[in-house]
Amino acid sequence: MANILDHQGNDSGFTKEQWCEALHPFIKAECEKRILAVMPEWKQRNVIADLWSSDAEVEAAAAVEWSKVTAIRTKSNEIEASLTSKSDAEILAFDATDNAHWS
Repeated sequence: MANILDHQGNDSGFTKEQWCEALHPFIKAECEKRILAVMPEWKQRNVIADLWSSDAEVEAAAAVEWSKVTAIRTKSNEIEASLTSKSDAEILAFDATDNAHWS
């Protein structure tokens, strides 16, 4: 398989798959940032504890809150999986912080 071309059009020395793998940590970091913006770590611990509550209403409310985290994690996985379908230019221009990827 041919290597991806860099910004100057030169062979980068990396296959498309390798280049995409190198972007995964940036996507994961953005995912973490977005999760923490929605639910700080202290609240995550409380929600997780509430998921085990014997009170059905507390448990249901916690499930709704936790679904927000799950949705962001799912989107992160989708973004990672979609990278290989992009063109070389799109991969080179990829910015994990762009809201367009996360909507």
